[in-house]
Amino acid sequence: MRKIVSSLRMFLKEDFHLWTYLLTFLVLGICLTLNYTLHLTNKWIYTQPDGWVKLVRWTSFMAFPYLVVVGLQAIFQKPAPGLKKPGFWAMLLLALLMVSITAWFPWHKNLARELFPKELFRWGLLVLWNLKRFVFMLAPLLLFWFLVDRKPKVVPALYENDHDRYNQFYGLFTKPKGLAPYFLMLLIMLPLITVASYQPDFLKVYPQYFAGPAEAKVGVSPWLTGAVFEFVYLSDFALVELVFRGFLVIGFIRWLGPRAVLPMAAMYCFLHFGKPAGEAVASVFGGYILGVVAYYTPLHLGRHRRAHGRGSDDGDRSVHSTDALKGGGSANSPRTPILNSKYSVFGAHTAFWVAPTTR
Repeated sequence: MRKIVSSLRMFLKEDFHLWTYLLTFLVLGICLTLNYTLHLTNKWIYTQPDGWVKLVRWTSFMAFPYLVVVGLQAIFQKPAPGLKKPGFWAMLLLALLMVSITAWFPWHKNLARELFPKELFRWGLLVLWNLKRFVFMLAPLLLFWFLVDRKPKVVPALYENDHDRYNQFYGLFTKPKGLAPYFLMLLIMLPLITVASYQPDFLKVYPQYFAGPAEAKVGVSPWLTGAVFEFVYLSDFALVELVFRGFLVIGFIRWLGPRAVLPMAAMYCFLHFGKPAGEAVASVFGGYILGVVAYYTPLHLGRHRRAHGRGSDDGDRSVHSTDALKGGGSANSPRTPILNSKYSVFGAHTAFWVAPTTR
């Protein structure tokens, strides 16, 4: 718990700006109020025909909170140079498509009717829905990581060990000690989840599946269906974490630095708009805290290179520092490892901001 609190304090010193945070929470508050009083998400997305227009609506719906927060950061704080790089927008489009296509893709319903008896249709529908994230999130993320982020020539190593934040597949394969804050947060949330589970709006949504009656009709053990459902359901949670805390935070540090966390939390809130209002509100704070944990945890996977570490062959140097946004940046700071600015992703420097190089 002490580590989480210290991480939050350190992060707020790096990232906090009164007007950015105040207007972000004001916008989210207005959107939450409008959604749960006027049922805007149901009217604008869920009840629409399963066509390409619905996919466009999903994509714009998920893009709105992210772009609003990034815009507020650019207005009230010095804009991160990463916003001018095509690589940032390409990766953001990839993230939006992964989330939106998963939510939109409708043909798992037909597949469930073909594969499962009618008694197990709801079970099969839920299983296939959760499996969509393997296809539309994990698969493209693995492909992108394999082709771009795992290669040292594309993303130079920031740490002395070989398993830096990118080679760890956006934090998924972190060391066990790096997972401790996540388990601690789950432990803290357990009493709140228990209380919430008795609220009427939660009882309308959870549990999503009752094993027993349907299985008895077709002669299938409810333990089997229950185990399969719980596995894919927990896998769904893990893949959401991988995209939001992994890709959108750890993967976007090169472009936005600490500013990658707040827009991610806003988008994560919109992902919960179809769930109980309390869960959507809690997702803002939970997503933000987990984002901060993800931001700092990979930094402990290996030691920073010294300030006089190896650069590119032609002597280029660039400084990776939050002070760079303020026009400064010290190469002697423990938070400012030397990067090789020669390599690029989509033609952009891999550092999320780049100080003037020296030769």
